[in-house]
Amino acid sequence: MCNLDAWALSSYGVASSLPAATDTAPPHNANDGDWHASRFAKPSSVPQNTIGFKDMTFVLVQREISDLTRALSRLESNGLEAKEKMLNDMDLSLTTRYFSKIDRNNASQAIIGTFARIRLSSLRLTIQYRRSERGKLQPPVPERQQYVPSLRW
Repeated sequence: MCNLDAWALSSYGVASSLPAATDTAPPHNANDGDWHASRFAKPSSVPQNTIGFKDMTFVLVQREISDLTRALSRLESNGLEAKEKMLNDMDLSLTTRYFSKIDRNNASQAIIGTFARIRLSSLRLTIQYRRSERGKLQPPVPERQQYVPSLRW
C-alpha cells in the first residue's frame, strides 16, 4: 500500500491516503530461511535485523523510499534544501545498511540496487526541477528592467 500511495503522490500530486502512524513495525532485514514460523513460535525465534542484502531488502528499501516520498510532500515547496538533505540522508542510510556489499554478479541484487537508485534519482530530479522553476520566478535584475523597455522604444 505504501508503494502505491507514494507512486500516486509523486505521479499525480494527490495527498497521501495512509494514516500518519501504524500499529505494526516493518519486517526485519533477514532471509526467508532464518524465520521459524509456527503457531507456537516464541518472540526469541525472530531473526535479528541485519545489515547487508537479504531476502527482505527489496521490500524494506521500497517502503523507506515511499515513506521518504510522503515526508518530502509534507514539507513546504520552498524547503528545497531540507528536501535535498533528507534525500541525501536516505541515500547514505540505504547504502550503509543494504547496498555497501552488494554483489553485482547476482542479477537480483544488481536489479534491486539499480531500481532503488532510479527511484532516488527521480526524487532528485524533481527537486532540481523545482529549483530551476523557482529561479525562473525570481524578479528580474533592475538593470535588465531598464534595458528591456529601451529596446521596445
